[in-house]
Amino acid sequence: MQKVIVITGPTAVGKTKLSIEIAKRLKTDIINADAYQVYRKMNIGTAKPTKEEMQKVHHHLIDILDPRETFSISDYQRIVRTLIEKMKTENKVPLLVGGSGLYIDAVIKNYNKYTNSELHQILKDLDCEMASKIHPNNRKRLIRAIELAQQPCFKNSRSLGKDFYYDVLCIFLNDNRNSLYQRINNRVDQMIKHGLVEEVRQIGIENFSITSKVAIGYKEMIEY
Repeated sequence: MQKVIVITGPTAVGKTKLSIEIAKRLKTDIINADAYQVYRKMNIGTAKPTKEEMQKVHHHLIDILDPRETFSISDYQRIVRTLIEKMKTENKVPLLVGGSGLYIDAVIKNYNKYTNSELHQILKDLDCEMASKIHPNNRKRLIRAIELAQQPCFKNSRSLGKDFYYDVLCIFLNDNRNSLYQRINNRVDQMIKHGLVEEVRQIGIENFSITSKVAIGYKEMIEY
């Protein structure tokens, strides 16, 4: 089974810095697992790796779409699984890095083989109370709830190990809540200072697609 390393965690926890160091040591590539770094021009608000950082390590799935284009979880799954197969032929261990849990799960887990009722049963086993609040036909919410029920970093993955599509090592970064919130606050201040308002103006509110306009930071700036 193909080995895949996942580095995930909340905003501003240090995923980019760690992933670049690991990728350099393993002589491998990074596959973006942030739902909005795929969009060109959306640079400041998505906290993309810098050009200097991307020169050190080859990054995939950054700046591949115009903000007017839509991008689905199934699109992401298809592209990334193809990339992983290609990297396998190059004897590289793919490094999947980002905070979009649903996108990561779509790649590394076999949820697509389950019916809605089977997903609902999985959630019921993990969190009976949450399962009672979600209709069995609401597939997206079911998968999201399963993901949350298994945090940090799929803590119940041993019981579901047979359902992983790859041999996955998941590194979940976290920090003291107060420290993390302070770093997030500082990051937002820096985004405004570095021109997030102007970035949104230059893209143009009418040029955001259904999927790109809901990015955290952008949806608030669009309203503003």
